Amino acid sequence: MTDELDDEILREHLDECLRHFAQRLLERAPKGSREAGMVKKPLAEFCGVSVDSVSRWLSGRIFPIGEQYFKLACFLDMVGYRVMELEEMKLNKRNLAELVGYGVLTGHELAKALGYTKTSSLYCFLQDHQGMSSEKNEKGWYLSKTKSEDMRNKKDEARRLYGSGIPDSQKAKTAPVVGSPEV
Repeated sequence: MTDELDDEILREHLDECLRHFAQRLLERAPKGSREAGMVKKPLAEFCGVSVDSVSRWLSGRIFPIGEQYFKLACFLDMVGYRVMELEEMKLNKRNLAELVGYGVLTGHELAKALGYTKTSSLYCFLQDHQGMSSEKNEKGWYLSKTKSEDMRNKKDEARRLYGSGIPDSQKAKTAPVVGSPEV
């Protein structure tokens, strides 16, 4: 497989995109093989979690929440999936979700900047479980605008490091270990 999702474009909810991605990883490196951990490493590094956490996500045993939820959505979007939860967001909300997903700001930093007392309230807003006041919406728009260059740089760096999403299993054996970027 190359840097793209073959010739298909999968547009589904995040959980379905993750299931499809898990199948692609299994095709690349079967469970239990030496390469299995290596093919999960880009996702683990991007999301700032262990390969074991990614294994639990891919097996369906747990599903990421909070900051890792948005990091996973952004990673899958970056490697070619059309994640409905991102695609259906209004632009301002998507920009805020991507600030967290690409690591420009942590969820806590974004929540504080918007005036939320709890980070969980920010995540409820981003996942359409609650609304946002016009004051917070305006703060979010301004914040997205002021962070747009940082966002562009983070996206470019993430695409450079993780753009294919799945390293070639033959290369995985000898691939240099890439340090965990602050993504």
